[in-house]
Amino acid sequence: MQIHTDINNFDVGHPVATMGMFDGVHNGHRHLISELIRLSAAEHGQSTVITFWPHPKSVISSVDDLRFLTTQDEKTALIASLGVEHLVVIPFDRELSRHTPGQFMEQVLADRMGVRTLLVGFNHRFGAGPHPDDQSLKASAAACGISIVRATSWADGQVECSSSVIRNLLCQGDIGRANALLGRRYSLCGMVEHGRGIGRTLGFPTANVRPDSAGKLLPGAGVYACFATVAGRTYDTMLNIGTCPTFAPNQPLTVEAHLIDCGENLYGKSIRIEFAGRIRDERRFDHADQLVQQLRADRTAVRALLRECAKND
Repeated sequence: MQIHTDINNFDVGHPVATMGMFDGVHNGHRHLISELIRLSAAEHGQSTVITFWPHPKSVISSVDDLRFLTTQDEKTALIASLGVEHLVVIPFDRELSRHTPGQFMEQVLADRMGVRTLLVGFNHRFGAGPHPDDQSLKASAAACGISIVRATSWADGQVECSSSVIRNLLCQGDIGRANALLGRRYSLCGMVEHGRGIGRTLGFPTANVRPDSAGKLLPGAGVYACFATVAGRTYDTMLNIGTCPTFAPNQPLTVEAHLIDCGENLYGKSIRIEFAGRIRDERRFDHADQLVQQLRADRTAVRALLRECAKND
């Protein structure tokens, strides 16, 4: 897959394009991209995914606390894995935000990129000002030589598949439903840092994980069953997201992973966490021995859940 960050130098014969943020590259996105690849083949064109960075909301509304399902690198790798030929990342700024749909199609898609076929999601809307209906959109596109094709929808029963729905599910700790809509396990990558060392004194040493991206969404506070991969080895993992209320209440949110049966020194190493399920809420214990008893039960539950996951892989 070729990656393009300067549309002024985009020179591709007959690009067949679709566009969006594609955060998460979830099942709905995968469905859209599969239709794009089929359409490109039918038209003897080249499949082209167009996305934007930074996120339009951070430019239009000056929102600086957006949280994403995928980093730019993760998104790129996932789109590449689907067989797309070209990925175009358009820098989003104030000037671009003022383009109407017609202006964007004419000035960016048609004139600069040479797009003649645009596949749009079944509910996709873009551009500033009032959003046109399908008939008006197709008329504006035809005026600059672009043919609009509306994709079919993807749905899991009656569940809407969207990035915002998945974010809400993760914030609620509903890993199962979030993973089902993503089409894979939700994951994050980070570096193992020195923590307070409390887990080691309890017999449950933990890796304190600093996510690689501050914009990466963390699931809601609680205890999770995960797979953790470090230096090519994968371990069953009990992971806590929270504020350590038993020993250090009101502390900043931390991500602490206990890699079961791992005796390696993990400090300074890169780690990848895949979330398989949620075990329980985070809670405060009156005594350390109560916490240890609960952690033993949690570890048993984690192992059982991950065994079931392994059967389905």
